[in-house]
Amino acid sequence: MIVYASKSGNTKQLADALEKEMLVRSIPTAEISEEEIASCLSFLIGYWVNQGNCDEETKKLLTKLHGKQIFLFGTLGAKDSGNYYDAVKQRVEALLGDNELIGHYLCQGKIRPEVIERYRVMAKQKPDDEHLQMQLENYEAGITHPDQNDIQLLLEAYRCMKSKLHAPKR
Repeated sequence: MIVYASKSGNTKQLADALEKEMLVRSIPTAEISEEEIASCLSFLIGYWVNQGNCDEETKKLLTKLHGKQIFLFGTLGAKDSGNYYDAVKQRVEALLGDNELIGHYLCQGKIRPEVIERYRVMAKQKPDDEHLQMQLENYEAGITHPDQNDIQLLLEAYRCMKSKLHAPKR
């Protein structure tokens, strides 16, 4: 089952690509029922990054899952700098409890226009703030994400872990 939380549409875009690949439906995290949770052995769970961790809806869902196989996928406003992505993944994976992680994919997503505009205003007020300028450039460059390459990488990650689904633990 594909379950996702998406604030600006980025994670939904990834969930839609997985839905098309797997030929199963994807549903928003808020709509999953207790019966669906109980009946599924494996989940592909999409989240958006909020302050370096997954969103609150996803956190709630993860506390309800026990003994499941989980493939995580998510989006965030930052481009991949390696260390930050790794730190986000570690924080989210720490929430898995007794579930089995079978894969994790993270990519840049576009930032909502009002956030970019807020950074533009701040950058005008503080033109010498290099960090602020870098953030604004990053957000503006991310407008095209997730792009077709991001989706292809997600599908490759899914295909690599697919053989692990429902396979007994070793």
